[in-house]
Amino acid sequence: MPMRCEKIKHNEVQCKAYAMFQSRFCFWHCPKAEEKRNEARKKGGLNRRKDYGGIIINYKIKSYRDIQQLLEIVINKLMKGDCTPREARAIGYLCNLARNLRDVAHWESIDYPGSGQEQTHPQN
Repeated sequence: MPMRCEKIKHNEVQCKAYAMFQSRFCFWHCPKAEEKRNEARKKGGLNRRKDYGGIIINYKIKSYRDIQQLLEIVINKLMKGDCTPREARAIGYLCNLARNLRDVAHWESIDYPGSGQEQTHPQN
């Protein structure tokens, strides 16, 4: 069974992370890993400040075709490495929300029998 980190934290509770290979401590508490920890912190900070290069700026979605074109742009950028899978997933999710909202807006605009107006049917 893997060994737990032996570090006792400020609140007098033992760290629950697993110890590194051939060490009594986890990555964050091992004295020998200080340089790597600092490097990891620096990389983490740089990733948060990442310039997204304007993956998509001011893209107006007015139709289903616009959603399709946006997804094509994102897929191409993902395949070229110009955006991360996380960014592509977020845009895909938002495109799905936009599509669903357009569907709801369409159905809400339909006049039902008894409303005094003729009923219309959505075109597929």
